[in-house]
Amino acid sequence: MRLLLVNPNQETRPVPAMPIGLLRVAEAAEAAGMRVSVLDLAFVGNADKALRRRIAAVQPDLVGFTVRNIDNADAQAPIYYLDAVRPLVQTARDVAGVPVVIGGAGASMAPDAVRDALGADCVVVGPGEGVVETLRDARDALPPRIEGTVQGPAPAADYRRWLDLRPWRRRAAPLPVQSRRGCPRLCVYCNYAAIESSTKYVLGDVGEVVHSIRRLVADTGVRHIEFVDSTFNSPPNYTIALCEALASADLGLDLGASGITPRFASREVLEAMRAAGFRSIWCSPDTAAESTIASYGKGFARADLDAMATASEELGFTVMWSFLFGGPGETEQTVAETLRFAREQIPQDHPVMLTSRMRIYPGTALARIASDQGFPAPTLDPRAPGQFYVAPGLDPDWLDATLFEAHESLPNLMYLAAAQGRVVGWLQRLNGVLGRTQPTWVDYAPIRRNVMKMLGRV
Repeated sequence: MRLLLVNPNQETRPVPAMPIGLLRVAEAAEAAGMRVSVLDLAFVGNADKALRRRIAAVQPDLVGFTVRNIDNADAQAPIYYLDAVRPLVQTARDVAGVPVVIGGAGASMAPDAVRDALGADCVVVGPGEGVVETLRDARDALPPRIEGTVQGPAPAADYRRWLDLRPWRRRAAPLPVQSRRGCPRLCVYCNYAAIESSTKYVLGDVGEVVHSIRRLVADTGVRHIEFVDSTFNSPPNYTIALCEALASADLGLDLGASGITPRFASREVLEAMRAAGFRSIWCSPDTAAESTIASYGKGFARADLDAMATASEELGFTVMWSFLFGGPGETEQTVAETLRFAREQIPQDHPVMLTSRMRIYPGTALARIASDQGFPAPTLDPRAPGQFYVAPGLDPDWLDATLFEAHESLPNLMYLAAAQGRVVGWLQRLNGVLGRTQPTWVDYAPIRRNVMKMLGRV
């Protein structure tokens, strides 16, 4: 059986994201006896032409697409990614004349709706590497939906084998690694547990994770590793053990983590991360007000957030902070409390992302809350009315004006749209030329942010 797997994601801002899940499926399918070809369209100018050429060369029996995101969750400048994927799925159906399967995080968020919107034959929900034999055996009579099951973390695929890494390196892209899968968090707007098919952590063997990273670095020469676990510092004992093993290996890496919860960001955990080689981390507390921490379902206390802010600064981390305003329980007082935290406890050389309004995704707790409060049923397209939530009683115009005032008064505050602006692409290329291993968002220091503001890009 010949399987063609396609990465159609051409969104590279704020961070270029290698298709870690798609490559796991590729390796699992090959192990199951299939002949696998991977087409990466991330940096291709004419995606349709490239797809047609690969179909002609491979003559696949089955075509699979990964869908990373449905949209960018930004009420101010919404981008709907399925518009770009739909014609590629149609090309695959027309030219190859074989079944088309979709999967990935975006498809798992609203599987039936995404499958129908793209015109695919089948959608895989959750991790796909465990269902490749089902796809192989049922290719001529695929069910409309297949439920994936969480496997062991399998820290990383062989990126160099499946991808042309040159354009990724030109964008200073990190190598993504996953040391644990699943998510027990209950954030009100999120369906990460559905994406990972587990509400419990499935932990990787520490030795295997470190060995995988050692192999990746030796094979690719890339020394910037990004852990893409749902929450890297939970459970804390596992995180400390992993960090101690990384420190002992002494691989000379620049490590980052995109999921940090204040609940387990104790000084002990952060010190272990620092000793292992972590320099930059991304934390999304979403709010700093005790009442909305609870109503957002974040699972930490305000004291945890204060302690993390202090310890991370003292230990020399650069932290990207992300706050999401307007969710359930938000009031003018809680907005002010969060902005006060940003003003008083976050250094002005650490970037702070401001997002106004919560995107309502199907199947989430937020969707149920919104329905009870009279919001229309959520759709895939964020451009449709009612797809973003603002707490009843909170004036949306007041919220926007307040965030704009804060944005103008502090040099390190930015909107989500700024992280997807052209300047970010320029910085990525510059970092690639210079061989920098820090993530691009580290370059949002006040002087750079002020320069970009004068240029009208922020």
